[in-house]
This record gives sequence, structure tokens and C-alpha cells, in this order.
Amino acid sequence: MPNFLSRSYAATREFVADTTLGDTGFFFHFSAYVLVNAILIAINLLTTPDRLWFYWPLLGWGIGILAHGLAVKFSAEERVRRRARSRHPGGA
Repeated sequence: MPNFLSRSYAATREFVADTTLGDTGFFFHFSAYVLVNAILIAINLLTTPDRLWFYWPLLGWGIGILAHGLAVKFSAEERVRRRARSRHPGGA
């Protein structure tokens, strides 16, 4: 991985470490959701602007994202991680 990408990724991970996005699985799931749905919106608006359908995958996948986020936010494992981070800032 190029050095600038590595630094950017590390900075992003540090910035979101204490949030739900700090969970690697959720981070990648949410990133894919944003990217794919942006592409679907563009395809829909460019090909059939008179018939909007992009909101169906947006809504369906959004329910999955919400469930994943809630599972991460309220999991016992995440509480342990947050407690460890608060005791050892910069570590864990």
C-alpha cells in the first residue's frame, strides 16, 4: 500500500476509533453501502429519471446497515473495547 494511503487510513481509523464506524466490519459495510448506492442513484437518474427505483435498494440495505450499527453499538464486546480504550488511551 502506498505510504500516503497508509497514513490516510491510519488517520481515519484513529478519528473514528471511539464510534460505531471504528468497528472494521461496520466501516467496510457502510463504505460499500455509500459507494454502491451512489452509483445506483446515478444510474437511475441517468437512464430512467422518470421512474425512480433507487430508493428500494437504499431502504433495504439501509435496514441492514442500521441493524449492523445497532449490533456493534450495543454489543458486550464493544463495551469491553470501549472500557479498555478509556483505561489505556492510545493503546488497546
